Amino acid sequence: MIKEIFKFLGFAGKKASKSIEKSIDFVDDALEKEYITSTVEKAKDLSGELMQKAGTAYQTGKNKFDEMSESENFVNLKEKAKSLANKLEEKADEYIEKGKEKVDANPTIKSTIDKIKEEGKEALEKIEETKDDLSKKLEDSIFGEEE
Repeated sequence: MIKEIFKFLGFAGKKASKSIEKSIDFVDDALEKEYITSTVEKAKDLSGELMQKAGTAYQTGKNKFDEMSESENFVNLKEKAKSLANKLEEKADEYIEKGKEKVDANPTIKSTIDKIKEEGKEALEKIEETKDDLSKKLEDSIFGEEE
């Protein structure tokens, strides 16, 4: 029985030894053929090419945008947009002026607006009067100092 165990162990040892030899041979072969190094080099080359293409695409897009912004159609469109904006501003000013005239012509609306203005002014004055006192109280409550 012991003889068979030693035979088995010897057989297993020989198999393990052969497997290790094969693995070492594979690694040696891989290093000799430079699979790993060539793969890294290829990855570097590909990433360099990608960066170069991205730079080219960026520059092409920038050049196209510059050309487009200087084109006659773009300049005309920009001028039309400015003109439209000026017209809209004029119309808005016109409507505001008409609104002011209508408010001034209607005594009820005018008195209501005057009351709102007066009450707002009074509220602001009261806030100004109590602002320093309120900030002192707030500061005392935050930092724990009490009067």
